[in-house]
This record gives sequence, structure tokens and C-alpha cells, in this order.
Amino acid sequence: VPPTSVPMGASALAKILVNKDHPHLTIGILFNAKPFAALDDSGQVVGFEADIGRAIAQDWGLSDADQQTLFRQVTRQNEIDLLTNGQIDLLMGKVIHTRAADETLDFSDSIFVNHEVALTLATSPKRDIADLAGQTIGVVAGSAAEQAVAEWQKQTGTQATIKRLSMFDEGIKALAAAQIDALVDDRWSLDARVRGAIAGVKLLTGSFRDEP
Repeated sequence: VPPTSVPMGASALAKILVNKDHPHLTIGILFNAKPFAALDDSGQVVGFEADIGRAIAQDWGLSDADQQTLFRQVTRQNEIDLLTNGQIDLLMGKVIHTRAADETLDFSDSIFVNHEVALTLATSPKRDIADLAGQTIGVVAGSAAEQAVAEWQKQTGTQATIKRLSMFDEGIKALAAAQIDALVDDRWSLDARVRGAIAGVKLLTGSFRDEP
């Protein structure tokens, strides 16, 4: 139980405890982040982190079957605002733990480490991300991949042409048409979207950024 000096509005668990007759928990989560969190065909939120969210709610004495736990869809653009203004109690769904974010957010222990990696055509002679020097790299505009590639270029001094894409499918088409030499995204998103669906591609070794 949080100390009495902590305002009840500052903690999700505190709000639950203060209203035992009608406990409620709102979990903000992405609906398009397989296999971590996604909306299935029946309208249910499923995935690794969705299951963890339900387990947290159960541990706090809430029952998902009673609809006391509510998953609310968030986006990368609004997730932090929804958390800090109290519209959601917890934020889940591939939330990257950074030193800068520690200044305003309280993170749990990291439960997974993701990696930003590069996808190329299987026929490409390239083997490692270091081989992308002087090449054209595709990234979805505003994505973690775009940030990771920019950081990698700055840290390594690697020069490459960055092609900003509006969506992932555009990147796949550009790669197939040899308009880009590699498409960068996180390891598990690539696996979920490509494995068993797209042939003739491979992952390069190395990571642009590791993301707890």
C-alpha cells in the first residue's frame, strides 16, 4: 500500500485500493504490435504484454472477466500525454526504457530487449549492418528505427542515404524493387510481418540499437 503522503491520483494501485468496491484499472496499449499487443479478429487485445497486463490486474485483485480491467488503445504520438494526465494508469506495448524517459516516468524492470535490425534481399552480398555504408536505407518516418539509424550513423561515422517511408509495406515494395538496399525495423516486428509471408529476404547481422 502506498504511503499516505502519496496523492491517490499519482498511483494506479493507490486508486484501486482507495475504491475497493469499484476497483478499476486502465491500461494503455498498442493495438498493432504483434506479438506483444494486438487486436484480434474478435476484438480482444491479445499478446505477450496484454497477458502480463491481465496478470498484473489479477494480482491487484481485479478481474478481467468483470471488465474491471480496460485496455485503451494508444499511439506513439499520444501515449505519454495520456499517462501523465491520468487518462491511463499503466502504459504497455513495446515501451522503450531510456535514460531521458526516467526523468518523468517510473518504469518496471525491463521484461524484454528488442533490437533494431536490417532486412535485405537474400541475393545481396551484404552480411552485416556495417556493409550498409554508402547504401540507401529505408525507415518508416518517425519510427524508432529512424532514430536508431540516426544514432548509429552519428556514433560510427557511417554515411548512408536515408529514405523516409510512410509505412512498412511501402518499404517492402521498395526493397523488392531494389529502390533501397535495406529496410530497418525492430527484430520482432520484422519476424511477425515477414516470416512465412515474404520469401527471398534475410536479416543482416548486427544491431543499430538495443531497446530494453
